[in-house]
Amino acid sequence: MTSTLTGMATFALVHGAWHGAWCWELLTPFLQQAGHDVVAPELPNGDGSADFDAYADVVCAALHGIDDDVVVVGHSLAGATAALVSARRPTRHLVYLCAAVPENGLSYVEQRQAQPDMVTPEFANGWVQALSEPDEQGRTVWVDFDFVRATFYADCDEATTAAAIDHL
Repeated sequence: MTSTLTGMATFALVHGAWHGAWCWELLTPFLQQAGHDVVAPELPNGDGSADFDAYADVVCAALHGIDDDVVVVGHSLAGATAALVSARRPTRHLVYLCAAVPENGLSYVEQRQAQPDMVTPEFANGWVQALSEPDEQGRTVWVDFDFVRATFYADCDEATTAAAIDHL
């Protein structure tokens, strides 16, 4: 069943791993020009102790006081966070954008083991080598930008890709 969005809504844009609210900067003006509100919270993905529940707490706090006319958009790894937000509060739609759609009863690790094809073989085999060792805060950084470009931004123009890589 296809549903069309009529009337105004608030879009809760939830970024995926290694990204931040900045990744929605090009989309936000289009939604606002169409008359929608946008909430794009910054998830604590630099905090190694934060889990999907902590991420959902941040999104729900950002939506506090907003009615049930919310469209939750989860990008990439934020599919799990988006599902939790939608389970915790009324939403109009739940959108998975290139997302890891969670399977009920499985952790992300269990789901990856059960469904190894849920990510491309290039990503599954290359992402660890493309990251540096964790720094003193436990954060890792990308060191192989050709991998990043091909994996995350293959369909983007060079200026958009360069801006995104600067944020990573």
